[in-house]
Amino acid sequence: MELVTENLKIIALNEEQFALLIRGIDKLEDALGIDVSSEPLDGPAKTALQWLYDEGMNDRENFIWYTSWQLVLKSMNMLIGSACFLGKPGADGRVELSYGIHKFCRLRGYEEEVLSAICGWAFERGVKEIVSGSDMNDYAAQKILEVCGFESFGASEAEGICFWRRSAAQV
Repeated sequence: MELVTENLKIIALNEEQFALLIRGIDKLEDALGIDVSSEPLDGPAKTALQWLYDEGMNDRENFIWYTSWQLVLKSMNMLIGSACFLGKPGADGRVELSYGIHKFCRLRGYEEEVLSAICGWAFERGVKEIVSGSDMNDYAAQKILEVCGFESFGASEAEGICFWRRSAAQV
């Protein structure tokens, strides 16, 4: 599955593609015919992706809510980041979203494109609220979330995270 914005292709990986990503981003780039980004997965990212993959494989009917969505900059045919839901929506219609863009592509409007497209996709599927987090000291990320219709609703000093939410009613 793929969402397309002005500058991006946002590709929801299937099971095989997700497995390739975990084995190495270069393997996924090769399979997708994408230019090499030279941005390897670090240990914590690989661990988190493995957890999502395993959860998705245990709930194949809802795999789309566990997969990694890869962000391809159309003009360069290169991966510039990713997004993922951290599981299927709960009974309350809430889902958690995480995303990241490579440093060399930040603050160029791509974050807004990703959030708009992926939130729109989720709301079309009955999601009532999307929750995300940002580093307490990352004011640029906080501003992007705010611009995209998210509102702050708390923080964890111990974790250094601000929590944000956007409801379907705001669309």
